[in-house]
Amino acid sequence: MTIDVISARALAETHARDCLRSLAGDRDAYLREEHAEAPNCWFFFRAKDVLVSSEQSLDADWAYAVSKWGDVRMIVDLSDDREALSKYLSVMSDFFERSRAYIDI
Repeated sequence: MTIDVISARALAETHARDCLRSLAGDRDAYLREEHAEAPNCWFFFRAKDVLVSSEQSLDADWAYAVSKWGDVRMIVDLSDDREALSKYLSVMSDFFERSRAYIDI
């Protein structure tokens, strides 16, 4: 069963909240409104106003990939490099397609 972008955003937001609450405090949203989409997944990115210290950046500088069937992964945030982001979307879309067979079992 596939999910829609609204459900995918909710999954990513839950993961972001779990990862970032201790670093950035409690807030309504941890993700930006914009997202990137590929045939098998979406990427969601940390909100620019979620600020963390440089010592905490390793724990916070992530994006969230959500497959079209609800599998969530923390990924490198390449949102500042459109070319690299496009390639990464393709790679992750292919990854999710291959891994889908294990999810459907």
